[in-house]
Amino acid sequence: MTRVMLMTFFGPKRWADNAHPHEAPAVMTWPMILLAVGSVTAGAALAVGGTLEHWLEPVVGAGEIHHVMPVWVLTAIVLSVVAVGIVIAYRMYATRPVPEQPPTGNALTVAARHDLYGDAFNETVFMRPGQVFTEELVEIDDEVVDGVAGGLASGVGRISELFRQAQTGFARSYALSMLVGATLVVATILAVNLW
Repeated sequence: MTRVMLMTFFGPKRWADNAHPHEAPAVMTWPMILLAVGSVTAGAALAVGGTLEHWLEPVVGAGEIHHVMPVWVLTAIVLSVVAVGIVIAYRMYATRPVPEQPPTGNALTVAARHDLYGDAFNETVFMRPGQVFTEELVEIDDEVVDGVAGGLASGVGRISELFRQAQTGFARSYALSMLVGATLVVATILAVNLW
């Protein structure tokens, strides 16, 4: 983070005239400040006398923790390492000119600049086969599923057309169909009783 901050906000200008780095607007800055205050407060409560641990005991229960060294010593060591990292980054990036183009480096540097080829791997292994699979599913949906639904709709339409022709709206045709139906029912009952 020190390197990014030093190369962005300090030293000579390394950007075009129409753009420059700037602080985020207040709508982003104030939530970050609140999160930072909460982080520092929680860290202090954890490091000083186990305040955070005792505060959480009603929820997570009490437990005996035997530290090899006091928490404040561990905190001091971590903060010292962070301070050393800041000093090293300052000496490397704030006191020396930064080249316009980064050096090419070895194979590991090139791989790191390409995110260890994670995007290429994901594209080859997951994205391309997924696209082919999706295209096949779309084709099946268009031809099979929509074809069955379209064929069923067409069949229902033809059957409906036949029924529509039978229903003319004239009372004489309805009376004739009821007479034919009643005759079939009587004939069926007689045939069953005779056997």
